Amino acid sequence: MHDLSGVSDELARSLEQLEFEVGTLWREFQDTDWYGNSPHFPFAHFGYMMAIFAHIDLLSRYWAGRDRPQTPRMVGFLDRDVHPGKTEENCVAVQLWRHTVMHTGEARRLLDTTSQKHYTWRLDFGPGTQLLYPHYSIYYDADDGLWVLVIVVANLVADLKQGQARYLRDLAANVGRLQAKYQSQDPDIRLQSFESSRCR
Repeated sequence: MHDLSGVSDELARSLEQLEFEVGTLWREFQDTDWYGNSPHFPFAHFGYMMAIFAHIDLLSRYWAGRDRPQTPRMVGFLDRDVHPGKTEENCVAVQLWRHTVMHTGEARRLLDTTSQKHYTWRLDFGPGTQLLYPHYSIYYDADDGLWVLVIVVANLVADLKQGQARYLRDLAANVGRLQAKYQSQDPDIRLQSFESSRCR
C-alpha cells in the first residue's frame, strides 16, 4: 500500500485547493457584488458542487470498494463520515449534485418516486451567508409545495474535510480492513482504462 501519510497528504491537498478556490471566489463575489450578475454565477456553484461530489465518490470507492452500487455507496459514506443521521439529505444531495448536474448540465427538480416528494434546492456560495434554514437541511416550502435542500458550498467543503479526516484515521487504524479495500481500488483509480472501439 502507498505510504499512509502520503495518501493523507494527497487527499488533503485536493480539498485544500478546493477550499482555497471557493474562499477566494467568495471574497471576489462579495467585493464585486457578483459583477452585477443577478443569477449569481450558477455554473460556478454547479462546478464546485460537481467537484465536491466527485471527491465524495472517490472516497466512497476507497471506503467500500465495488461491493455496493455508486449511489448507496456514496450515501453510505456520507452517512458514516460526513453527515451522520442525515440520510434523506445525503440521498437527495447525491442524486442532485452527482447525477442530475453531471448528466443534464444543470440542477433540476427531483421527484422521489418512493415518497412522492418533490425536491428543489437552495445553494449559497460562501460562509456567513444568512440563511432561514440551516446548512445541509431540508425544509418544506408550503408556497411551492416543494422540499428544499439547503447547502452552502464553503460549509460543505469544510464538512467534507472533517469527514475525510475521519475516514483517514480509520484507514490508518485499518478499521474493518479498510486498507485492503483501499489497495484493491487504488490501481484502477490511478490509471483509468477505456476501450476506444466502444467510442464508435
